[in-house]
Amino acid sequence: MAMTIPAYPQRSIFRYIANEYEYNNALRSVEFREVGFDTEFTEPAPVVAAHADRWEHMKLRLIQLAIPGVVFIIDVKLMKAIPHELRRILEARHIAKVSVGLPIDGRIIFEADGIDLQNLVDVGLMTKFSNPEAYPQQDQTSLGLQICVKDVLGYHLSKSEQSRYKWQDELSEGHILYAGLDAQASLEVYSAIKPAFYEKAYKVVGGIPEHWYTFDFTKGKPTRQEKSREGKVIPWSARFCTWYNGGRFQGYV
Repeated sequence: MAMTIPAYPQRSIFRYIANEYEYNNALRSVEFREVGFDTEFTEPAPVVAAHADRWEHMKLRLIQLAIPGVVFIIDVKLMKAIPHELRRILEARHIAKVSVGLPIDGRIIFEADGIDLQNLVDVGLMTKFSNPEAYPQQDQTSLGLQICVKDVLGYHLSKSEQSRYKWQDELSEGHILYAGLDAQASLEVYSAIKPAFYEKAYKVVGGIPEHWYTFDFTKGKPTRQEKSREGKVIPWSARFCTWYNGGRFQGYV
């Protein structure tokens, strides 16, 4: 008999904020080194680059930030801008923004308010690198958050509501719950995977380069955190990970 995986639970206070004054006061307390991060758009984000022409019509609705015990769900559409306290966090190099599927988020946020996200950490890639034998057929792309939550935390993170919710509508309790869970889950996966990740990194391969799973944004495009000797910006791609030569796990390098 197949075992049922329990549903991923809400463990934090979900704080919906749509007022800039309240927002700035709340975000002044965010001084953690890592925050769970997510966004929601008024139209579904494209899955592949072939749909890039649709990005022009997408409008940012929510930005979610998770710290231990609290998830801030910020309705930037109602504010018509990204307030300075949120900008401070998004642009801070000393605060890691932890999530999956980050290239789309960075592009949309840059188009919305000219902000280049700094110090993004892809927990989907971290999960894969901590146990690459479990994903031998995966290419260089990141694992989805649903897979990470199941494999790392042992819960089922439902995505069935993703197509049902229309983010241009007035937000319901269901909208808030769905939005908050992704940011909370990203931070929890990151916290849980770090010990295994660093053990694998140093015991097996002598260190995993950070540019395999972390990056910044420059003009809305993911870039390596270090520059070339000539000071030029280097585009970021998961193809830099040499464990996945040719789209398959090749063993440790």
